[in-house]
Amino acid sequence: MAGAIAYAAVVSVRRVLENILHHAPQRILVDKQQIQSLLEKITSFQQFLEDYDALPMTSKPQVEDGLESQMAKACYAAEDIIESFVLDQIQAPSQKVMKIKGKMEVVKDQQPVNFSHADGLSRRLAPNANDTVTGLDSHLLQLKERLVGDEPNLQMVSIVGMGGIGKTTLARTIFDDPLIVQNFEIRAWVTISQEYDMRETLLALLHVTEILFGKRKQEDSANNVAKLVDIMSKHSDEQGKGKQEDSASKFVKFVEAMSKHSDEQLGEQLRKICMEGGEACPLELVEIGKQIAQSCKGLPLALVVIGGLLAKSQRTIEQWKDVAENLASIINLGNHEQCLKILALSYRHLPIHLKPCFLYMATFPEDCEIRISRLIKLWIAEGFVNPVVPNSLEDIAMEYLKELIDRNLLIVRQQGTLGKMKSCIIHDLLRDLCLREAQKENFLCITKVYDVDFPPNIQNTRRLGIHRSTKQFRYNPRVLNTLRSASSTRSVVCESEWISPWLAPCLKLLRVLNVHDKYSPEEIMQLINSRFLYFAGDWDLNSRLTSSVSLLWNLQSLIVHGSCSTILPSEIWEMTQLRHLKFENIVLPDPPRHSHLVDSQDSYILENLCTLTTVENFKLTEEVVKRIPNIKKIKIAYRNDFKGSKLSSYCLENLARLSKLESLALDIKWSKENCVGNFALPHSLKKLSLRGCYLPWEDMRIVGSLPKLEILRLNKKAFVGEVWNPSEGEFGRLKFLQISSTNLEYWGAENTHFPSLEHLVLSSVGLEELPLGLAEIHTLRFIHLNYCSKSAVDSVEKIREERESLGYEDVQIEISRIWRWLV
Repeated sequence: MAGAIAYAAVVSVRRVLENILHHAPQRILVDKQQIQSLLEKITSFQQFLEDYDALPMTSKPQVEDGLESQMAKACYAAEDIIESFVLDQIQAPSQKVMKIKGKMEVVKDQQPVNFSHADGLSRRLAPNANDTVTGLDSHLLQLKERLVGDEPNLQMVSIVGMGGIGKTTLARTIFDDPLIVQNFEIRAWVTISQEYDMRETLLALLHVTEILFGKRKQEDSANNVAKLVDIMSKHSDEQGKGKQEDSASKFVKFVEAMSKHSDEQLGEQLRKICMEGGEACPLELVEIGKQIAQSCKGLPLALVVIGGLLAKSQRTIEQWKDVAENLASIINLGNHEQCLKILALSYRHLPIHLKPCFLYMATFPEDCEIRISRLIKLWIAEGFVNPVVPNSLEDIAMEYLKELIDRNLLIVRQQGTLGKMKSCIIHDLLRDLCLREAQKENFLCITKVYDVDFPPNIQNTRRLGIHRSTKQFRYNPRVLNTLRSASSTRSVVCESEWISPWLAPCLKLLRVLNVHDKYSPEEIMQLINSRFLYFAGDWDLNSRLTSSVSLLWNLQSLIVHGSCSTILPSEIWEMTQLRHLKFENIVLPDPPRHSHLVDSQDSYILENLCTLTTVENFKLTEEVVKRIPNIKKIKIAYRNDFKGSKLSSYCLENLARLSKLESLALDIKWSKENCVGNFALPHSLKKLSLRGCYLPWEDMRIVGSLPKLEILRLNKKAFVGEVWNPSEGEFGRLKFLQISSTNLEYWGAENTHFPSLEHLVLSSVGLEELPLGLAEIHTLRFIHLNYCSKSAVDSVEKIREERESLGYEDVQIEISRIWRWLV
């Protein structure tokens, strides 16, 4: 019993019941006693599944065939009835629940092990297997020689081999190698999947190179563009060989057929993955470890995934022997099937709360770079994340993500300035595993807009992924008609245009809608049960949402990427389930004047709201601050139509009362003077971005005194004046500092002023030179100058020389453009 589908159904319906009990508005009338009774039964389901999952693999009792499916169907039936507000039918699923609960009790009685004391998996963090490339040294050396050698006609290097052999790892290592970075001023990475759109691929390459070409130092630079393209195609070995040979006259090419690694190499890498801090493998596990390494059949991907499994397991002979025996049973299979079987072993050992999250990765297209912030919101909306007081759901979901990364099932692709994870990817073979298991358990279905043969269970699926087609650009009417009848669907993640505007209104019980199309207010208001609404393009709202938005009582995330400004109704303040409200521009009205309600009950307090962006001319009155007590991120823009020469009427001093605020962006447009007035900031801030404030440098003490501030961006006259002399004791934890478009000429900084600084970015700043005291900041790693004076650029070299004399680590220096008329 894998348990993923049953567990996903149980936690999903539990979230529904809890929301009905604790958050339903007064206009939704329910029999709370019946709901509470059903919630208790559902909770017992969840406890049973978690206790069963915690048992050792060899000790789990046999479970009746079909029990998992019955549990899921009963939970979904209850969920459907509740969300359809047909309260008189609740008793029917309750009777089914009682019957299935009796079967679970029989299973418990047959099991002598005490469920409540079953051993769980260790919580140790696994070393990042992607940090090492074992056994690829010879390949790396050969490829680097080819790329930086004197061969005048070299234009293309191909890396070929079977799936999971390490082609992408090798290509990425080469791409980021310091020697390659030094020799190729312009580099671009483009991923081509099994199905791809050539136009979009070329546009992606053009976009990257346009950004990079802006960093060229001289127009006469003769360096070539290094383009490493990750070509993952199942047909490359059969169909691609002839084409490659045909192109030999046009390209000087190097094809390295990568071979499998030796047992010694894999054994060493397995030790690095499983053991912390380079410690030795316990003697009693050495021989079993060698068997496991040999059973990975020389495949690095299989090794890192199995290594991630062992790193999170207990270090016992029994646990490792169980893994070894399972691997030994995988024989006489083709390479692809063999690798999938090995990877499936890791999936079977996943803790049950991680299985739905892992299977959900099949929702996204192959080679898709997934924004972590969006993935976490989707997991929460799907109900996969179990609340644990006092942690936020976002923090818990991030722990789930880290566990999957520690097990080497996901790969971090993009990191922020200070190492925060921004995006992730999943290896093609692991995604194949996700898709296979998800479809086998009817967890989700994937289709394309041109598909004629649908998965047989698509009309009963709870989650639907619709991917873009490269074969035709308009949808197949048969596709639309079939999808319209999928009444069980609760989640639609659509990467294609044209189809979703006609689809969503037919699926009125949707809770997740992620689309690239325009919607009207009337269509949106039909999605009463929605939790997550994401619109990737401009939407058809006539710049205004109606008061009916409050009918979406369960909505958690409303995200719109579009250029138009949207006016929100005052009823938005009644949506207490909101967690994330993200627009390009929104106008947020004052809350309804029911101050007695704010003081007496939590009806109109948005306790869950974490994100609010970007609000135009936001009035931070005392009443507003009371209603968003747990806000963590705010972006505010004051346009040229704000009243008066000062912003005093917008109560910016109340920012200091937002005690949970971690990220603030303040953008003042069209002002030519300091109009901020009273200015105060909360001590909880970790990230601050200011633009157009025209504050004097003397007021920097307000910013410098923030004890947790790590990232500071000062853009376009945020501060003005020719001299900035920081004070002692300021910016104790600041790691990233960016200053741009200001008239600053002298900066009297010493090492004691920025003791933790790592990154410094100066753009269009009139500094004559950078402070030499920066050389003594031992944490400094990176300096980037853009449109700065020649004398400022020369001073950076002095900083480098001073650091060398002090024995500090070398600082990376990047010069984009120089103002040659500034001396």
